[in-house]
Amino acid sequence: MEGSAEETAKAVSDLSMDASSPSEPTASEETLSKNARKREAKIKQKEEERRRKEEDKARQTAAMANSKVQRPQAADDDDMDPTQYFENRLKAIATQKEAGKNPYPHKFFVSMSIVKYVEKYGSLDNGAHVEDDTISLAGRIMTKRSSSSKAVLL
Repeated sequence: MEGSAEETAKAVSDLSMDASSPSEPTASEETLSKNARKREAKIKQKEEERRRKEEDKARQTAAMANSKVQRPQAADDDDMDPTQYFENRLKAIATQKEAGKNPYPHKFFVSMSIVKYVEKYGSLDNGAHVEDDTISLAGRIMTKRSSSSKAVLL
């Protein structure tokens, strides 16, 4: 009993708050089992990875803040009120005209109306093709639905 008390007193006197000699195992590490030492090593590794991830995240947010300052993002069309959207559209058209570009590249010659197209080609079977005729049709997009960030249904 006396020997264990002396060992305990010596271990307590050897304890230190600073890790001046990390290579030498302390009294508490000597008493830990192999599994406990593995567990502590794993916990230290996870803490180090978490700290690295936090530093990376801080760097990325700083970089994103810098990039946002450099170029403002375009406003989403759905969130704007109609007058603001109209004014922005007029400004965009005016800048394209000043640059010498055609602001309406989607306009083209229409050779047949949709009603006449249905009357003329409605009798064809599914999958049948008429390759002799060249027809230009025009339509209008009535709704715009997005099912995800990349899939837009018109």
